[in-house]
Amino acid sequence: SGFKHSPLLGKKSEPKADILFKIKNKWTPISVKMDGSIVIASAQNTIEFENIFLVTIQLYEKLYGNKDWSSFITIVKELSKSSDDCGCEMIKRAGKVSMDKMKNYNAAIDFYKDITSDGCVDINAKYDPFIHLRLLECAYHEKKYELGKSSAHKVNGLVQLIPTSQKQQVLCNTDYWLGELLVAEFHHWDGKKSINVKEADEIKNKKEKIRSEAIAHIEAYEKSCGKPSLKFRLAGLK
Repeated sequence: SGFKHSPLLGKKSEPKADILFKIKNKWTPISVKMDGSIVIASAQNTIEFENIFLVTIQLYEKLYGNKDWSSFITIVKELSKSSDDCGCEMIKRAGKVSMDKMKNYNAAIDFYKDITSDGCVDINAKYDPFIHLRLLECAYHEKKYELGKSSAHKVNGLVQLIPTSQKQQVLCNTDYWLGELLVAEFHHWDGKKSINVKEADEIKNKKEKIRSEAIAHIEAYEKSCGKPSLKFRLAGLK
């Protein structure tokens, strides 16, 4: 119940099942359906299968909420992005589930880093600004400062690939999370203890450098975007 057919899932016909088989360590989507009295099994169209998978996740969430995504994550971890059909797409979905449903940001980072490395040309993840924006947000939650700054840089470097209607929002979101990241990094260094004068000077210099960078970034963000506001973060730095 709760399922409505969509043209994205292929043609609406007689009873049909879409099954994911593991054949010789390779996950393969198979479509099984009736044609009169004949049973037909065929390789599932990749695009249709990806949409079926997405709708299945949405239906699961509607019926069962967020009770247990671990079995799904376990299956995806067995996929190979280089040898499995839809492998990269499923890893991308696992990153989204880990981040949005399970709030497991470290797991999401691992999935997103996997598909943005070499080997996922089919979904072009390496050049997807939206995935790098997600990596930035996850990096903030896990206090992975260098990863976060690198991800923000990549989003800005791929600005030409962002649809015009979404460009301003994506860039503002990027600047927001980078601002939060810089503030968190400042407090990280502000709380560090030194064991000698040399180390104390290094911590002081690092802290002041990040503080200046954070202030300049947030001031620019407030002028160009401002929502959600980071003024209260800015006040804490001055």
